[in-house]
Amino acid sequence: MNGRERGFTLIELMIVLVVVAILSTIAYSSYQSQVEKTRIGQLHEALMTAGVLAERNVVANNEYPATLSPSYPDLFTYDYKLSTDKTRFVLSGVEKTSRFRLWSGINSAGTRCTCRQCSAPNIPDADSSAPASTDFAATTKSCPAGTEAF
Repeated sequence: MNGRERGFTLIELMIVLVVVAILSTIAYSSYQSQVEKTRIGQLHEALMTAGVLAERNVVANNEYPATLSPSYPDLFTYDYKLSTDKTRFVLSGVEKTSRFRLWSGINSAGTRCTCRQCSAPNIPDADSSAPASTDFAATTKSCPAGTEAF
């Protein structure tokens, strides 16, 4: 050696840190996207399972159940509304943390709607026969504005 120590310069170390930071940012955003997709799947699964249980109750007892207990109560807040004659229902779920702003709903008319990064539509009582176009009611046959079918 001619008196010069071997090693990395400060510039080389800074370049490596910048590359690691860029890769970490990309990896984190991909991870967040996968977590969001998982939450959407969990919410849809919970609502669909509860809807199937409600329909089974109709077959057995000719009316929807008074209460439903969907899966994942620690992740989502559910709103279940039943008409007074127990022939119509609306079930919706919202993420508790509001991290992804997820909303999904199903009703006795067979409509299933969902949205991400939106405000949940108004959910009128299940007895409401003439819901507004922005409502998600028991008789709604299409998804309200800003939501999509799932």
